Amino acid sequence: MGFKFEGVSRWKLTLPKVEGYPKVGTEGRDGDAGNGRLGRGSNEYAVCWDDWENGGRAIAEDALSK
Repeated sequence: MGFKFEGVSRWKLTLPKVEGYPKVGTEGRDGDAGNGRLGRGSNEYAVCWDDWENGGRAIAEDALSK
């Protein structure tokens, strides 16, 4: 769809540890709020107006026409 990588938001979410589910995330530090929870980052992608005008619209239209 023409999205471009903008960056990573580290520790965007905290996730509870759930018995029976695999560990997905990074362990927090002892003593921090939410101790015992896992943290997760997220990749951020965007299409800005200049991306749209410089080929992004054609990419989106092509993907939607399939």
